[in-house]
Amino acid sequence: MTIDDVLEDKELLKRNAENLKANIPPTRSPGVGLKKTLETVFTTHTFGYEKIIPLFGDPDEEIAIYPYKSILFEDKALLSEHCRRSLDSQHHDSVVRTMKKARNYGLDKFVFTYLGAHEYYYSRSRGVNMPAFGVFLSSKLDNRDEKANATMYDLESHLVAGRDPSELTLAPSDARDITGFEIANRYDDKFHDYWCGLNYETKNGSDESWASKREFHYYDKVSIEHIEAIIWPIQKGFDAQLGQFVVRADISDDIRKFRKNHSRIHIYPYEWNSPEGKDRFHYASFLVVDEFQRTQKYLHPDSFRDSFASKFPAW
Repeated sequence: MTIDDVLEDKELLKRNAENLKANIPPTRSPGVGLKKTLETVFTTHTFGYEKIIPLFGDPDEEIAIYPYKSILFEDKALLSEHCRRSLDSQHHDSVVRTMKKARNYGLDKFVFTYLGAHEYYYSRSRGVNMPAFGVFLSSKLDNRDEKANATMYDLESHLVAGRDPSELTLAPSDARDITGFEIANRYDDKFHDYWCGLNYETKNGSDESWASKREFHYYDKVSIEHIEAIIWPIQKGFDAQLGQFVVRADISDDIRKFRKNHSRIHIYPYEWNSPEGKDRFHYASFLVVDEFQRTQKYLHPDSFRDSFASKFPAW
């Protein structure tokens, strides 16, 4: 079966929800606050500042492309792998990330997101740290996309071993409901232990936390009108005239331009450097979801800046 077959079988989706919920097992129900959070909380998607790819498939010739420029300024959308290939085969003939199971299931026609903290994979380029962008997508997208779906886990997760993807596929509302029962029973009602990984605030999460999260899928493309917030990496360069490090002009210009055209989207610039790249990205993501989990609102940019600087002082 492919994802299209499963989405047409509403009874199968219902059985999947019942079976997966029974496996927890749900001895305690989530509280009202946790249920409300999971009904409204965003899903997350990550992409890197830069990506090095072979030129015309030649491994000896490489070029740099900038995913954030395509997503935020040109396409104005997150595109599925299938959509990217159809638009520009030159840039996407060589896909680095392994997703054979997902492609075979038909999920290459969907945009992938997590019901959980931002995954750092796409900010790596052959093991080298790269600045990472993280977007937060509105939960309303679950109902606006008739093909929206979720899987209990990323199909590359060790938790999927030996299981058919059709048995793990859920309607978005069921995926959120099951997650509430999972947090109540497996994580002792501790939202961040599921969302971010155990001891996230002090240990910056687990590199394998993605393996236990719900993975959501939206068909073909997701317009930036469905993006509610972005954690945006900033880098500094030395200004000889001022005698100090300042945010690079091209980065400042991009943020200013984007804010002008999309004033409703919350922008959270965070200072990035390579040695602490993952930790800084994780903490920026944590600050936003921590506020939302407590207040159902997005963090004020000034509060984000001050909280981030208290853990990672500016240069």
